[in-house]
Amino acid sequence: MTRYPPQRYPPQPPGPAPPYAPPGPPGYRAWPTAPRRVGQGGLVAVLVCASLVVLLAVTVLAVVARQPAGSGARRSLPNAPAVRADPQHTTGITDAEIRALLEQHGSALRRGDLTRFLSAYDQTDHGLIAGQRMLYTNLRKIPLAIAYYTLMHRSGQAGPLGSIDVDVAFVHQVAGVDVDRVFEGYRWRIARTANTAPLRVSAVGGMPDPATGGKYLYYPAPWDELPLTVTRRRHVVLLANDRTRGLAATWAATAELSAEQNLQAWGRRPAGSPGFLVTFEDLRSRFHGYWSGNSTGPKWEAGHTISLPAFTTGGQAARSAGARIVSFTGSSFYAPGHDPSYLFTHEMAHAMVSPVGPESGAGTPLYIVEGFARFMETRHHSTGPFMNDPALIAHLQHGFTGHLPTDAQLRSSKDDVAGAAYELSLLVYLFIEHRFGSSRCFDLVIAAYQKPTETGGQAALAKTTGLNLAAFEAQWVAYVHHRVG
Repeated sequence: MTRYPPQRYPPQPPGPAPPYAPPGPPGYRAWPTAPRRVGQGGLVAVLVCASLVVLLAVTVLAVVARQPAGSGARRSLPNAPAVRADPQHTTGITDAEIRALLEQHGSALRRGDLTRFLSAYDQTDHGLIAGQRMLYTNLRKIPLAIAYYTLMHRSGQAGPLGSIDVDVAFVHQVAGVDVDRVFEGYRWRIARTANTAPLRVSAVGGMPDPATGGKYLYYPAPWDELPLTVTRRRHVVLLANDRTRGLAATWAATAELSAEQNLQAWGRRPAGSPGFLVTFEDLRSRFHGYWSGNSTGPKWEAGHTISLPAFTTGGQAARSAGARIVSFTGSSFYAPGHDPSYLFTHEMAHAMVSPVGPESGAGTPLYIVEGFARFMETRHHSTGPFMNDPALIAHLQHGFTGHLPTDAQLRSSKDDVAGAAYELSLLVYLFIEHRFGSSRCFDLVIAAYQKPTETGGQAALAKTTGLNLAAFEAQWVAYVHHRVG
């Protein structure tokens, strides 16, 4: 939850181009954190969500209205089977048959065979076919180094109408962005209409996550929802729909410059992301819902970063293998005369650090998480907008206790409380830079992510500065008053 003082950023033109289990398998769950979120002209947040990495949930399959053709897959599968089978010719559906279908499906995607890709689906469902044609077209535009489908879980044996619900992982790795394979969780309804008939997918939705409620496992991605325009630069892959592709083109060079600056600052430090995938989204429900299924969220959010776990055959790994950034184009960052480079730099800082520690640093004190992203912004921008934030000044005059900001303050729904907490988090890093040098700021975030707990954060602070918590706070408070007043 980073907060940006409204309308305080100096306007800048686009930068120049840089030179150069309940239903669900054991072992799969959402991480205990939330997406990093950026506030629109107000808070930039990384709400490390009650389930980081994103996100998900077990929901009872509900009857839902079909989305319009081209809007992507259904969120949940309907209760009733979508394909009517001949009661005289029903048969069981084996795992081997399902895996063969998945292998054929992934092979068709990799080879660029649209006809074969669509043959997996119920050909009589024109809306389903249209949505999956769009999905195929979108995925073929994205630089995927790895792409295949694998069975994660089945709900049981085929029922009396020859259908079965299965959980399927779309395993993939975006070239230049992910450090290893990640996955998106689908729930497919597979049916056979007669004994000798091939398997067909009759409905597609998100895989519920057994650890949480009402969310999905890294679903839906933008490629499931709308036709995409994909813009590529050396260190960024930008996804945009028909209404945001102009902004993506306008700010592509700025996004690349932010990426290059962050990566250059990171240098040869361990395990950072090599590049970034950024989605430009204009509709709030989709902005909140990508890679989670949550369609609502705070109105002040302008951006967020979602860490995705590495995929392994035995379950998801404990370490992140990639991150996804979503930017809301209705925020003030995209208003005339304003500059989204602040947003890009902040969110790319979160994404860059994501693979460093277990579960993307979930459990790391938020003042370390958010303070680092804010600190990265100040390496190429003035600290003035943050130091002059009215929320910070008011807090120092009336409510400052002399202690480091808490997670509760950083997650506060009150703009002034969260605002002050995020600027104080930045001041932690500015003090460390002033007293010990900028390299210690990177040492702090790496050490804290590698042991992502409250005590691990305190240990990282002590290791980085040589000061215990009380001594650090005493010196930091003096610096805060000297710097801000």
